[in-house]
Amino acid sequence: MIERRRRTVVVGGGVAGCVLASRLSRVDDVVLIEAGSRVDAASVPVDVHAALATPGLTWPGVKARRVAGGPLVAYPVARGVGGGSLVNGLVVDRSSGPLVVEEVGANEFGSVDRALVTGLGARAVRLSRRSGMRAAASNVDLEAVDLRLGATVDGLVVGGGRVIGVEIAGGEGDTVVEADRVVLAAGAFASPRILLAAGLGGPAVGRGVQDHPSVVLPLDGPGQFDGPVSGAVARFDGIEVLALNRLPDGQCGVAVALLDPASRGRVTIEEIDLNLLDENTDDLARLTAGVSVAIGRLSDALAAEGLAFADEIPKSGDISSLRDWVRSQVATADPVYTHAASSCSRDVVDEGHAVGGVEGLFVVDASTLPGVPTGSMMNAILDQVDVVSGRWMSS
Repeated sequence: MIERRRRTVVVGGGVAGCVLASRLSRVDDVVLIEAGSRVDAASVPVDVHAALATPGLTWPGVKARRVAGGPLVAYPVARGVGGGSLVNGLVVDRSSGPLVVEEVGANEFGSVDRALVTGLGARAVRLSRRSGMRAAASNVDLEAVDLRLGATVDGLVVGGGRVIGVEIAGGEGDTVVEADRVVLAAGAFASPRILLAAGLGGPAVGRGVQDHPSVVLPLDGPGQFDGPVSGAVARFDGIEVLALNRLPDGQCGVAVALLDPASRGRVTIEEIDLNLLDENTDDLARLTAGVSVAIGRLSDALAAEGLAFADEIPKSGDISSLRDWVRSQVATADPVYTHAASSCSRDVVDEGHAVGGVEGLFVVDASTLPGVPTGSMMNAILDQVDVVSGRWMSS
């Protein structure tokens, strides 16, 4: 008698979902439900601005409140097989799974890269690319996976104290997909919302979400450059400074981000409240200090490249004004770091990523990271997938 293979339904084909589906398909019958499409990663521009502007690769209309009392600001959320690896800046720490790495050569540096090397001792970044083209998680083998593209999840089907399937809308096939195991891999916003809509996971669902508070320091001067958007990065005191050789408006800038924030927010069905720069933490003070150091140490190096910080930015020594400017930018400007994580990590899933209070339901994506990573988000997600898939495939 041939034993029936377990049927696993993976909801969300982003970095975690498509890689997990590929690996589990060696031992399970796997259905991957993804609202977007599947594209050849090499056809997507390596330029992050152009990638984000590519039709169909992001969800329209997603907005988040970045600071308490602030306005709702557009937040780019990837859509399609490969998720964020199709629209991000490609910066990774190391090769991982389908993500190959090429280090940016000094011959590829733009003027902002060179200034960061001179002023802050920056190093060349590592990009997930192959022969100069984008390499994404969508490159994984999905031949044995039942792909349900263009489909969204309407709800979870529960019976006898366990999740036995998902209700879907759109795509081809049945509107109810039965499963022995359901894995949510829909990201830091959608995964908790699916749990909230089903009344599963307990009161901690959606609480604890984190992101990197960041600002862009715009530069005056020539910003036209054909090389990588970011070729050099520096770190000090929990701060990352990243070169932006090209901005959407044709100019250039410097991104400054706080890598290890203490602030945490909440995701509900109605709203995303990131609560960056929580006044009960020192996140604003630390980010402001990092911006001050960056301005002070980069001004001369930028001048040697024919660049200068825009007049709108307060002087590095005027900490009070600089603090107000930083908070305003974090609250209202389009974000350059979008690394939301940890909205399902606290008291929602156990060490095996199982959702408490119900059987057959798991979450594996950025939402289950304990906090926003200080390194590459893609590497952190894939490290998590390595652990989970290894455990499940050996059981």
